[in-house]
Amino acid sequence: MTKQKWLMIIGVLAIFAAGAYIATSGSATKLTSEQKPERKAKPVDLDELPVDWKEVESEEELEAFYTRHIPELPLAREKGVTTSPEDMMTVEGKEGRVQINEVLHGGRQMTFLFSMDLSLLVDEEENYFQPPRIDTVDIKESGDIPAQTLRGFSELDESSAIIFENRLYGILQTQPITKDGETDLESFPMAEPINAEAKTSLKINLQADILHTDPVPVSYQYDPEEHKVATREFEGTYSKDGVTIEPKEFVMSLESNYITLYVKSEDKEFNRTLEGRLQMDDRTQPFSPYLQPIEGEKDMYKAYFGTSPEVPEDIALKIRSIDMKENESFSFTFDVPELGDHERFEKNIDRTVAEKHGTDIYLDRLHYHEQYGMNFALNYRPQDPEQDKMIVGTMNNFNPEPNPKDVSVTTDNGQSGYARVSGSRLQSNVDIQPDLLEGASSATITFNTISVSHKIDHTFEISEDN
Repeated sequence: MTKQKWLMIIGVLAIFAAGAYIATSGSATKLTSEQKPERKAKPVDLDELPVDWKEVESEEELEAFYTRHIPELPLAREKGVTTSPEDMMTVEGKEGRVQINEVLHGGRQMTFLFSMDLSLLVDEEENYFQPPRIDTVDIKESGDIPAQTLRGFSELDESSAIIFENRLYGILQTQPITKDGETDLESFPMAEPINAEAKTSLKINLQADILHTDPVPVSYQYDPEEHKVATREFEGTYSKDGVTIEPKEFVMSLESNYITLYVKSEDKEFNRTLEGRLQMDDRTQPFSPYLQPIEGEKDMYKAYFGTSPEVPEDIALKIRSIDMKENESFSFTFDVPELGDHERFEKNIDRTVAEKHGTDIYLDRLHYHEQYGMNFALNYRPQDPEQDKMIVGTMNNFNPEPNPKDVSVTTDNGQSGYARVSGSRLQSNVDIQPDLLEGASSATITFNTISVSHKIDHTFEISEDN
C-alpha cells in the first residue's frame, strides 16, 4: 500500500504588525530601530551572486516576506513561543557570518529563520552559479535532546530567500526535535513538550564548496498549550436512528485548527467520515470530512479545518450528512485485458458499472501490470445532490485487518479471493493481486459492504458560557 505522508500542517493567519525579535537574557524582545545589531555585513557586488534575489530596503519588507511564507509567525511572536539565539556562527577561513535568527518549534514542524552574509556567496577563486542550499542542521546532544541531523531542504532560489542590508535571509522548515533522535520523514508522532538548549550548526552547500559553521547554543521550546489561540465549547447533541453526534470543542492553534466530536452509532459502523461546514462570523469554512480518532478516548474524533484570518466571535457547526458502513452489496463484471507482448495496459473508461441508492458508480480508469496486478478507480456520482442517501467511498485505510474481505474477486476460470480498497468519499481505488487474474478473461468484483451517506442537516452552536 502507498504510504500516507503527513499532511499538512495548517497555520493560523493573524492580522497585526510584528517586528523582528532578538534574544535578551534568554527571552525574545522586539527589534526596534533603536535596537539594531551593531555588526554590519560587508557589502558585495550583487551581480556576482549566483541568484538574482530580491533586495528589500526596510525591516517591514523583510517581515512581509516572513509572514507571506509563515502566516502564523506574527501570532507566534505575540504569544512568546519563538526563541532567538544571540550568537552568530563563524565559518572557518571566511569572514562572513551565519545566524539562526529565530526558531518556532511546533508539534509537527519546526521553522528556522536564518541569515548569512552575502560575502560568503562570493569568492575570488570560485564562481558560484547554482543556488546555495542548507544541507543539514546538526544538533548536538544536550540534556533531554539526543544528537540528531535534520535534512531535506530545498535550494535557496529567488522565491525562498531575500536580501536585506548585505545579508541573505531564508527559511528552513523541517520536522521537530525528537526525544529518541530518530528523523523519519515518512511518519512521526506529535512532538513532546520540550524546553532545552543544544549547540546547533549548519552545513551549507555552495556546489563548489561546502561550508560548516561553528555550533552555537540554540533554545528549543514547545508547549502545546501555549500554542493554542482560542478554545470554545459547543452545545447541543444530535441523536436519531441510533446515531449520536456531540461536538465538544472548537480549537485554533498556531499549528492546526480543529473541532473535537463524540460520534457513536448503535446499529451500524461509523465510516469516520461526515460532510459539513463551519460558519464563522460572515464566512463559511469547510473542514476535512476524514475524522481522526483521538487516542485513548473512545468514539472521540478530530476534524481539521484550514486557516482563519482572526478568531471569530460567532461560530456554528453545520453537519450535512454522516457516513455509515452497511451490510449491502453491489457487483459488476469486466473483461480482463490481454497483455500480449506488453507488460502493462492502461485505459480511461468512465462508464457506469452499477447503481445503488440513487448513486451512479463509474469505472473511471484501469491499470493492469503483469507483475503488480490490476488497479482501478470507481467514482460515486449522486443522481440528485440533495437526495437523502448516496453511496460514498469506504475509508478502509483505517482497517487494521491484514487481509480485509470487503471486496471479493471471482474470475471466469474459477479463481477467487479479495481485493484491497482505499481512497476517499468520492472515489475508491481497488488493487487486485496478479495471481488472481492469471489466465482469466473476465472478473466479477463484489463490494460486500458499502458506505452510505445519510443526510441529517443539523446545526450546533457555541455555548453562550464561552
